[in-house]
Formats: sequence, structure tokens, C-alpha cells
Amino acid sequence: MLTALVTVGMLVVGASSAEAKSAPKAAACTGSTKSAAIKQIKLAYDYFLNGAAKPPRTIAQREAYISGMSDPTLAALFEKGFGANAAAAATTNIKINSVTCTNKTTASVKADLVISGKVTPGIFPNPGSAVVEGGVWKAGKRTFCDLEALSDSTITQSGPCSVM
Repeated sequence: MLTALVTVGMLVVGASSAEAKSAPKAAACTGSTKSAAIKQIKLAYDYFLNGAAKPPRTIAQREAYISGMSDPTLAALFEKGFGANAAAAATTNIKINSVTCTNKTTASVKADLVISGKVTPGIFPNPGSAVVEGGVWKAGKRTFCDLEALSDSTITQSGPCSVM
């Protein structure tokens, strides 16, 4: 199960900047655009953690919906894990329980991972985060790093996940 979680984290990272640029401009997480923002946040998390999407999403498509992926070291971390855990990631998804706007460009996300069709409470780092980066809602870098740390606790001690 831990391998599946790591794989999920890896899946999260892979969307191309072209993909993100074609995404709708990030709606403000307030007032009349709040519901549109929440839909965009859910879409970002779907790209991040839905390994069962048809057709399958590429690494580049996934990276476009995770903040911080412009850092080549962070992207390499994702790509390495994605390659190593692609089979397990293909059975992973996410069930979003709530999205709470913390301001116009940030939100907290409470969710559970779904592995092989079964909800697995207590594994997803609640709350996760969502941020606007490059005009697009994305899953937060910290959430990605926290998921990565499930398989390698040293990930937050050095490298791109140690600086938040």
C-alpha cells in the first residue's frame, strides 16, 4: 500500500506547461467565483492523483497541476517515482471530502486516497493544499512532498522537499 501511495504522489506531478496554459484561468476562491475555483482545485487534484484516468495522463500533464514542478530537481523526483511505481499508481485515485478557501489564491483540501477501489483514510496528508501558480490552480508542493515522504522519510531532510 505504501508503494501505491508513493506512486500516487508521482502521478501527481506530471502535466506539461502547455496543458496548464490551456486550462481555464484560475478563478478567485472567493465570492461569485468560489465554486469555479473549487472545481478547478478538484481538477488539479484529479490530475495529481487519479491514476485510473482514461486515456492515461502523461508525466508532463500531471506536472502541470502540481506547484513547484518548474524546479528540475523536484520534477526529477516525481519522474523517478512515477517510473518506479507506475503500475501501483494506475490503481490509485482521490476522494475529495472538502475544499476550504483560505484566501483568493490558496485553499486547504481534505481528502482520502482510494487504492484499488477502496477508500484508505488516514494516509492523505490532511489538509493538503492548493495554490494558484502561473494562473492555474495546482496541488501544493508540500502535499506532493508529504506523499513522497510516506515511502522515504528522508525526502524532507534534503533536496527540493526540505525547503518549503
